Amino acid sequence: MWSSYVMITFLRCNFQVKNIIFICCIVYSAVFYALSYHVEFCLSSSTIIRFCFYCILDFPAAVPEQPPRDPLLQLVSLQEASGCWLLDPALAAALGQTNEEVEKSKPEKTSSEVWATILALIWLHGFKMDAKDEWELLAMKAASWLCAHNAPCVSECVDAGNVLLGCSVKKEALGL
Repeated sequence: MWSSYVMITFLRCNFQVKNIIFICCIVYSAVFYALSYHVEFCLSSSTIIRFCFYCILDFPAAVPEQPPRDPLLQLVSLQEASGCWLLDPALAAALGQTNEEVEKSKPEKTSSEVWATILALIWLHGFKMDAKDEWELLAMKAASWLCAHNAPCVSECVDAGNVLLGCSVKKEALGL
């Protein structure tokens, strides 16, 4: 009976997957060695084999789930060194949108970097004003990048971005 208790306790522990597989192989090897020398052991070899396969095949249950990342942290980590953002699925997810929605809403004559950067700025101003001291400098860098690129249709992008994100941020508030 103690062997069942040990196996259940072992399965409830939050070991890393590689540790579980490694421990299963060691246990199986030890049992196989003991059985080959006719030493009495409380677990049958078939029980050990089933246990090892259970651990290997059911390893996601043993790995703790990652907590969801803060959208602000996601957005900040996606900014390029130049100050712009790239239009990709990670940005769309950080903005709480799908990639298709973001791509479809992009004004026709706008580059994807300009559109992504304006969306990021609108999101920051629209949803994270309480943390402005954390993102103010990167927003200034993004606004400088937009000004340096003489981005056409900025007003149109701000309007479309406000509609997409459900905000009402003014172009002037973005530093543009």
